[in-house]
Amino acid sequence: MHQRKPLEAEAGPRTAGLSLSGSSSGSFASETNGSSSARQRHAHSSSGSLSRSPGERARKQRILALHSGRTQWSRLFFLGLWISIGAWGLVGTWMVLEVRRELLDGGADSNLRSRPIQGTKTALRWPGRKPAEAFQRISEAAPECYDLEDPSEITLTLVTQVSHDRLWMMEHHCDRYRVTGPEDQRKQQHRMSIAVYSNATKGEIVDELEAMGCGVITNPESDDATYNEVGVEVSVLSARTHGAWNNYPVNELRNLALSRVRTTHILYLDVDFWPSDSLYEMLLGDDDEGNGPPSPVQQALLADPRQALVIPAFQLWRQCAEWADCRGENLPHMEAARTLHGLAHEVKTYKSVSIFDPTNVGGHGSTSYPSWFRQAPGSVLPIDCLQSNRYEPFVVVRYCRDLPPFQKAFAGYGKNKVTWVMHLVAAGYVFRQVGGTYLIHYPHLDSASRQHWNNSGKKKEPGEEEKPPGESSGSNSERNSRSGGNSKRSRVDHLFVEFKDWLADTIPSADRRLPLCDDAQDDDGKLWVDHHSPKRRQHRSGDDG
Repeated sequence: MHQRKPLEAEAGPRTAGLSLSGSSSGSFASETNGSSSARQRHAHSSSGSLSRSPGERARKQRILALHSGRTQWSRLFFLGLWISIGAWGLVGTWMVLEVRRELLDGGADSNLRSRPIQGTKTALRWPGRKPAEAFQRISEAAPECYDLEDPSEITLTLVTQVSHDRLWMMEHHCDRYRVTGPEDQRKQQHRMSIAVYSNATKGEIVDELEAMGCGVITNPESDDATYNEVGVEVSVLSARTHGAWNNYPVNELRNLALSRVRTTHILYLDVDFWPSDSLYEMLLGDDDEGNGPPSPVQQALLADPRQALVIPAFQLWRQCAEWADCRGENLPHMEAARTLHGLAHEVKTYKSVSIFDPTNVGGHGSTSYPSWFRQAPGSVLPIDCLQSNRYEPFVVVRYCRDLPPFQKAFAGYGKNKVTWVMHLVAAGYVFRQVGGTYLIHYPHLDSASRQHWNNSGKKKEPGEEEKPPGESSGSNSERNSRSGGNSKRSRVDHLFVEFKDWLADTIPSADRRLPLCDDAQDDDGKLWVDHHSPKRRQHRSGDDG
């Protein structure tokens, strides 16, 4: 009993402190000075039920201690629970924002193999904001420029870029861009450099190309100065490291394909433009030994390192009424039009082929198609002036460091090739069109990038009349979307204005050798920017001059 006293002295007051009040507290004060039995009697008279044996008090103490420990653990548990809920809430909010961003960007491509894992990179900037990386004046990955002394030194690579869902078109490029002659010699492939945007590995893509009959270069990493292997050289840009598919890195792919070129000249074309038969022979002749007379193309390229030779472009109209690929209906006409005789038949008899994009005069209107139909095959005809600053032909040019690169800042649809040709013109390139050879555009469905561009069009206000193409509207909605909106088209046009300003500040106007025609169309009037700013008026007047 004496061993329990400390426990009783500790437990008794704690219990009284919890249960007694008023006059009872006075009794408790006198109890502390009395004997143990007096304390027990006082406790019994005060609360009755609080009179317990020492074992019961000890058990009560343990229960209280256990309850206190459980309370602490409960607090820690609920604190951790709230932290977890908050963290998942942040993750959920981020995922919702990412999905919303993707939906606003127009979705991704339906081809699962070529569909990228979403990232955060983007090449477009907010209006009025400078690009994160400067525009480039030269092709830094190209070899140093030097003077060519003989036509036999001129060599050529066809350069293109392609997304995996259009890789099937390479079968037709490879079939058309081969050495002509007996069947046993048609296995030899002229030089091509392609950049593929895909989630597939390079080995998988090479296997696909070889299954199509393409002659793929087997030793692309050779540093031998006499390296002369012909065929298709493949580069791959992983779709996993880039952003939404509708922001397709077209110019990055073009520069990647160019960086693998080992010839003096290149012909750049997009993969949906298929070459006519004998294009290579029409340009450089069919004398592989170089003993024959130089072709007109070789003479023009040798005489002027800043010569751009235009390959005119045609288009096949879609051969089905519904909005579908209808490859089975399209391909026979594409095959028939690969020769000059077949092209004439498709144009005149079937009306299935026309000049490319006849509604877009700026894009290819500076090419003289009436003159081309009268040109001798292989001849070159000067283009004296440009009908538009938006001219974007496919050209043969010298490949060395002085060649302007494609500006990486332009991704997705809009201004990505126009800016390159503008750079060529500003740098002093002159243009001639080549007779007897051409390209034909395959009528594919719109890409995700093109759909995103189309969906960013202007909205007509109620009661507002339709305006002819190119005519400015006075509605508030259109003015806002053009000058300061965040649509794809507005952002691209603001970036385009920044490029034009950079071009004017970087290259002296005296370097330009190809003027605009007197009746050239006003391209700046179609831009979705503020045309009333002093800087824009200054540049517009400069363009006109």
